[in-house]
Amino acid sequence: MQDREVRWFSTDHIAKRASFYAGGTLKTDQKGEHYYSGQVFVEAYMPKAVTKKFPLLMMHGKGQTNTNWYGTPDGREGWLDFFLKQGYIVYLVEQPARGRSAWYESDGPVTYQSNELVEYRFTGNKGKWAQSKLHTLWPETAKEPGQYDYEQFMKAQVQYLKSDSLTVKLAVAAMDDVLKHTGPVILLAHSQAGRFAWPIADKYKERVVGIIAIEPNGPPFSGNVNIAEAGNYGITDEPLTFDPPIKSYKDLRLKIVSKDEEGHIDGLLQGEPVRRLPNLMGKPIMIMVSEASYHAEYDYLTSMFLTQAGVENDFYDLPKMGIHGNAHMVMMEANSLEIAAIIAEWLNKNGL
Repeated sequence: MQDREVRWFSTDHIAKRASFYAGGTLKTDQKGEHYYSGQVFVEAYMPKAVTKKFPLLMMHGKGQTNTNWYGTPDGREGWLDFFLKQGYIVYLVEQPARGRSAWYESDGPVTYQSNELVEYRFTGNKGKWAQSKLHTLWPETAKEPGQYDYEQFMKAQVQYLKSDSLTVKLAVAAMDDVLKHTGPVILLAHSQAGRFAWPIADKYKERVVGIIAIEPNGPPFSGNVNIAEAGNYGITDEPLTFDPPIKSYKDLRLKIVSKDEEGHIDGLLQGEPVRRLPNLMGKPIMIMVSEASYHAEYDYLTSMFLTQAGVENDFYDLPKMGIHGNAHMVMMEANSLEIAAIIAEWLNKNGL
């Protein structure tokens, strides 16, 4: 039997840590007994030197848990410790019905991503999108079945609610209680979490001071440009505060926009009358996309959607910044701390 070495991280920079549950609804089962559903598990870390005014609240993507932020599959330090060392208090939220946040059959059916699908989307370079072949920065020791680091990442994948819209609804509802614990925060959302970062910032506008959206769920409205009809509120399933107001997303008029450069896809944006998103205005917002991710085709549309709605944002297109070879899971790739440093620089520039 091959010995395994435990990969230890130093905690010298951590002063305190805590955990708590937030949100959730008390429900009654068929026997008349009670249980809580929809709550989220939250971890909190305080560095020895708190130098930043606002905490970071990190939210993971589909099929993932808070372990995304702990470290990389090949045992390197993760974004949690990086940002603690920058002087931020950090909160990690585990999505509703995910990981340590309880799931019950009454919450709805769950599904999972197979190893093959995870390779296709995250770790490999054989995707059907043109940029996939440019992926070079997934850790070498985690690329092939049978490798220890490969197994570590695949074993970390978990089941999730089939319904994205229900996930968004539960996450937004639970965040009211989370933010009462944390006070005003900077949201750092990856992938699926981008789908509820926007309604969280809209609904709790006084408690969200900035947003970092790493390859947020997209493209706006729909991937089907053959039908210029809204199937959601553009960047989320939950209602957003539009001006002029709307009763539902069906009130939004859309137009098809042609791709602006090779490697992008056509998409949907608002047609006339263009409505604005006042509750998102005035907040520093970063959207980041990598070179080889499946998001490389369409994240530019999310930035355009926000700009069109009067919401200024900084679109960080990594290959145009000279950073090549990344795919979707940038917090775990070979240059993960280089990416974190770019985010830290942006935060400092915006007084966060």
